[in-house]
Amino acid sequence: MKWGVELGKAYYTSTTPIFSILVRRAYGVAGGIMLDSRQPWMRISWPSANWGSLPLDGGIEVGHRHELKTIREEAEKQKAGTGEEAFKRRYTELDEMYTRLMNPVRTANVFNVEEIVDPKDTRRICCRWAKEMYGVVMVERLADRASRKIVPVFS
Repeated sequence: MKWGVELGKAYYTSTTPIFSILVRRAYGVAGGIMLDSRQPWMRISWPSANWGSLPLDGGIEVGHRHELKTIREEAEKQKAGTGEEAFKRRYTELDEMYTRLMNPVRTANVFNVEEIVDPKDTRRICCRWAKEMYGVVMVERLADRASRKIVPVFS
């Protein structure tokens, strides 16, 4: 945790523009560090990306711990050996429900992802952004940073 906090501080302290690509997984604090740390930023995602508060497997177990525990205990009281079956049945129902609710576009809006792109287009988008950033925008940012108009969040 200590090194994760240090990484977050470094990320927020930097005044350099950043281009982020969500390739695979981003959950919890690690994904949250990417949110609104500074301007300008560019954030894109591949269709293979999966992000949110918690991974679905762990999230169901944490979010519905009491309910699942109660189901298992009640089934064991009524009939020996059926608690695990009732637990699995309810867990499967919850998993299917949350899987249906998962919407990459809705999550992309929360994480300020500008586009969900085909991986083959990533290089072109990144190069276009770098040309725009390191033209007039970066010259202005460096001047603002030298005059202390732009300062790190954790100073």
